[in-house]
Amino acid sequence: MSTVFLATCDHVLPTLTRLHLLCLLDTHEWRRPLFLCRSTGSTQDQLKRHLNALRGGGYITTRRGRERVGLVRLTPLGARQREAYLATLAALPSWATEQITRARGDRPDWFVTTGAMNP
Repeated sequence: MSTVFLATCDHVLPTLTRLHLLCLLDTHEWRRPLFLCRSTGSTQDQLKRHLNALRGGGYITTRRGRERVGLVRLTPLGARQREAYLATLAALPSWATEQITRARGDRPDWFVTTGAMNP
């Protein structure tokens, strides 16, 4: 597998909703699921599926607070994975540009200008 995509090869974060959830969470403060539902536009059932996947991957921890209200917090692993994933995504456009530039020099036949294509 390409080293460029190793950090994005993450089966716990296949959707933007899960990444959004990780961005809404913190390691030092608990969040209520209602806040997470409203912020992501998820139903409670959808949120439950996402939180189960994130908890199963060790990215979040959950507990019951006062009056049995559910609470969610990011784990240190979740924080590290979030940062690595976001850094990889941020770097992806420049990596792709470098790959295109290098390939154009090495294998110009891999690229066809739109005007040169047969209709």
